[in-house]
Amino acid sequence: MMKKGRVVFVCLFMWVVFTMGLVNAAEQKAETDEKGMPNPAAAYAVKLGYKYEIREGEGGVVIFPDGTECGAWSFFRGRAGQKWSYCEQHGGKIENRTENMGSYNAEYAVCVFLDGSECGETDYMDGTCGPGVYKKWSLDEEKRIKVDDPSLHEKD
Repeated sequence: MMKKGRVVFVCLFMWVVFTMGLVNAAEQKAETDEKGMPNPAAAYAVKLGYKYEIREGEGGVVIFPDGTECGAWSFFRGRAGQKWSYCEQHGGKIENRTENMGSYNAEYAVCVFLDGSECGETDYMDGTCGPGVYKKWSLDEEKRIKVDDPSLHEKD
């Protein structure tokens, strides 16, 4: 009788381990494209603890704790689900930016802090920047970075 209990326990344990492996594999697949390259929109959503699903005809979708949802790339670029972004969860204001890079348009999310400084959303989430580190920037006519930092003009 004792042997039968151990067999059931071992089988149940193996089933749990196998199921966890399938769930982990599904999450990893959701975070990569068909070539195995990381999908930054999926990785961003999952890292924040939100559910990410791929739906036929819609692509990647992020599902938030209150049940609302939006497209993963719209969320990643700061166009949708702003209140759920890392930036707004930590007191900043998320903004969507588009820069004409000549042969293409770059679209990305920026976190703007109360002091007027800003940095890229994923950089802020990764801890490589934060409030007071960078000032507002843009590209000039030659596609060079132009920093609009008032402290640089205070010495005049």
